[in-house]
Amino acid sequence: MHTIPLETNRLGLTVEGLLIGVVEKVHLMMPSFELYSTISDIQNLKRIATFALSLEYPLQQQEIHEHQLNAFCRTIIINDVRERFSPEVDALPSVTQIQELMKALLRSPPEFESTIVRMWPAFLRMLLPLAESYCKGRSFFVSREGKFGLGPYNTKPGDLVAILLGCRTPMVLRACSDDGYKVIGEAYYDGFTDGEALLGSIPQPYVVRYRFDGTQFWYWNYLNEETGLFQAEDPRLGPLSPGYSVRSHPGEDFFQWIVNDSDETGKRVYPDPRLTSEALRKRGVPLQEILLI
Repeated sequence: MHTIPLETNRLGLTVEGLLIGVVEKVHLMMPSFELYSTISDIQNLKRIATFALSLEYPLQQQEIHEHQLNAFCRTIIINDVRERFSPEVDALPSVTQIQELMKALLRSPPEFESTIVRMWPAFLRMLLPLAESYCKGRSFFVSREGKFGLGPYNTKPGDLVAILLGCRTPMVLRACSDDGYKVIGEAYYDGFTDGEALLGSIPQPYVVRYRFDGTQFWYWNYLNEETGLFQAEDPRLGPLSPGYSVRSHPGEDFFQWIVNDSDETGKRVYPDPRLTSEALRKRGVPLQEILLI
């Protein structure tokens, strides 16, 4: 989370953030999936994938780029894939499973679609309701930068994808004639789920995992794939500024308790002082003022 530098005036609300993408094409009104594996369900998936991957019929003769297919598979379930959780959640599909299904679907002629339903019944019963929960009433979009996303149903070409400090997800904005932006709604924007727009890519050998604490909470942690060890601190942040320190506490394996050394109460500082707009600017993040109308 970040602080929310803002300024109100009669025109709207001024916030800080980044404009990171321009919507280029939109698949309006994502179709609903049934709760059962049917031919129409997989035909919906096939249409959306064909749109996203810019494929043409006959599909069997088209080259499918692995990285694009991978991004599509993440996007239709907003990256809630099995391997993102520790321990892994069996009720969620893996990216590899979705890829295998989509390859079979895209490379099969229409007359073999019923065969795919019979071959993948259990997996489709897992995937389709999950995809519906994230996609129903929304739009699949492709940005000018080649990224995939899910946005509000009324997203249209020319809209902007923004990271606004204080918002947990990217937002779709629409430029207005008076130099401001209208908020269209929240979005999933593939490749920007782990703070990449502000902090850059996760450095190797770390990967992000949602880690269960054994009670009822999941925490955003970082797994060192070489050592197999987790840490609560984002490896991209660097040391704390003088005057701040990390205090030991019972849940320290899952989240940090940062304090201001001059505060004798030991009250937790929130957000992390390394994520304020001032600190981000010092890192070289080109934050800009964005007027929301």
